[in-house]
Amino acid sequence: MTPPHYVAALLSEVNVFGEVCEPCVGDGAISEPLRQLPQVRKVITNDLDRRRVADYHSDARTLAYGHVDWAITNPPFSDELAILENALDQAANVAVLARLSFIEPTEERAHLFESNPPQQIIVLPRYSFRCNDEGKKQTDNVTCCWLVWCADKQPRRIQVWSRGRAQAAAVLRGLTND
Repeated sequence: MTPPHYVAALLSEVNVFGEVCEPCVGDGAISEPLRQLPQVRKVITNDLDRRRVADYHSDARTLAYGHVDWAITNPPFSDELAILENALDQAANVAVLARLSFIEPTEERAHLFESNPPQQIIVLPRYSFRCNDEGKKQTDNVTCCWLVWCADKQPRRIQVWSRGRAQAAAVLRGLTND
């Protein structure tokens, strides 16, 4: 699940508009706030899990959703590169939630970051996506960030969001009551 304060940080920093695809919709934590934006005409959703409410139930690594203005997603980290490359092929603008370590130019990812680096990086406060064996949240080793590619290719600065700032933005946007 994508926490509301992560979505609030993205929507505070990036002008999302037009037709948007969410290729890994999950519980709708990203798609539902997008539907509330007046400048977003349409939100197309996909999830491999047929139990999830989505327009499509395809593999996001190969999903053909046509040319859209934005692809925005929190993909499974194990398939992140393939899902990202597919999104970059089909969307004018892309925002993907990734571990901060994803930007490390490993042999697998170096080609992407050398030929097509993101124009914007939004560094977020650490969040636990997983529970331990006792059902309690456990700390992730690396924080996350939004990596953003924009059609205009204009570089933007790196934004760093504190937990308090992100949570306040989520409350102001009506994404959470906390």
